[in-house]
Amino acid sequence: MVSVKICRMTNLEDALWAAACGADAVGFIFYPRAATCITPDQAAEIVRDLPPFVTPVGVFVDEPVDLVSDFAARVGLRAVQLHGDESPEYCRRFPGLRIIKAFRVGEGFDLKRLADYRADAVNLAQLMALAITDDHAAQEAAFYDAPNWQRNPTALRDRL
Repeated sequence: MVSVKICRMTNLEDALWAAACGADAVGFIFYPRAATCITPDQAAEIVRDLPPFVTPVGVFVDEPVDLVSDFAARVGLRAVQLHGDESPEYCRRFPGLRIIKAFRVGEGFDLKRLADYRADAVNLAQLMALAITDDHAAQEAAFYDAPNWQRNPTALRDRL
């Protein structure tokens, strides 16, 4: 079964629209460098009004376990998506939360690493960025900033 998570929620209207379109989950970015970073209080206001079948997910990058746990409790998250260099041991420190582990996929990435994490789901981050460009700075921008869907569709098509 395929589940759909729509990320970068910053307001209730967008989150309800995502739910109405059939999203199983909505994501809230808690990474300060991201253009769509949201505070726990803002996210909690949105989560309070979500339909019960929509899973709220917090997206974090290399944050301390205590901070992730605190945000999860304050917001009412049911899952966390970990986008940094978190270890398999780190990912097991969140009982009661579903874990989505993101991996920055690049040259030499070994898919066998996924088995060590025992995550509920994986996100092979930067596949889109890698398909569009070989420029590392552009890949980082694609990872942290709002996506530019018009960037270079021809290059994407040619690489897929």
